[in-house]
Amino acid sequence: MMMKNEKILKDIYEENRAINRNLQRLTSIGLIVVLSNTIKEAKENGDNKIVSVGKAGLFALAVAQLLLLISDVSALIRRKDEEKLTEYEEE
Repeated sequence: MMMKNEKILKDIYEENRAINRNLQRLTSIGLIVVLSNTIKEAKENGDNKIVSVGKAGLFALAVAQLLLLISDVSALIRRKDEEKLTEYEEE
């Protein structure tokens, strides 16, 4: 019974992590659109400072997405290792 509860809690935790990552990605898409429009308007107005800040923001978003990707890959590897360990223990 206890192992079943732990598995259910672990599954809920993983689902919550996936939902949070997806929400972060959706937010990033919205920010990319806003920053792109801001950079476009700043270029039209000749405001180089805003263009630089916008590009820095886009770079920060790219880094955040890279970190999310690394997190996803490490979670996948961890999950596969746990499955292999569970299979080994059952044998």
